[in-house]
Amino acid sequence: MDDPATGPAGGVAPDRQPGDVRPAQRRLDRPPGERYAATEPAVTAPSLGRAAVWGGLAAALVALAWGALSGFLGLDLGLLVLAVFGGWLIGAAVLHGARVGRPGRPETRFRVLAALLAALTWPAAQAVAWVLTRVALPASSLDLGGRLAATSYGGYVSNTFSPISLLAVGILLLAAWLTTR
Repeated sequence: MDDPATGPAGGVAPDRQPGDVRPAQRRLDRPPGERYAATEPAVTAPSLGRAAVWGGLAAALVALAWGALSGFLGLDLGLLVLAVFGGWLIGAAVLHGARVGRPGRPETRFRVLAALLAALTWPAAQAVAWVLTRVALPASSLDLGGRLAATSYGGYVSNTFSPISLLAVGILLLAAWLTTR
């Protein structure tokens, strides 16, 4: 096999003498295996839109659970536990949406978003409870539209509002705010 440094069949190259120093070998800019090395994931800026979508989905789940528990089961004190869990869920979802690929402390705008979504959860939960109680109204000869028209949403909320409801909303807001800290 021919080697450019030694010439044909292991002898000395014709332009070199025995004892000459070999020419420096050409070096690559980087090792070939480096292109297969793991790279750092791309860090993206926090997104208020992503945070709103994740938080909104969590708020919708909490509103459905709250409406079902208060409308069908008539829970009042049990909603305090749901408020703690629901506030945490909304805050955690906002953080997840905001921090995808980004470590660090959240900005104040994400805390405000979590609190706003938590505040909107209560009226949504009351609307769910209002519709569910109208659907399950026993021995009614009216269709669903007639049942919904018979009792207004405002009338339903004023009849079901209590100091415990106010406390639960406060806990929901506080839990969402503290989770995003």
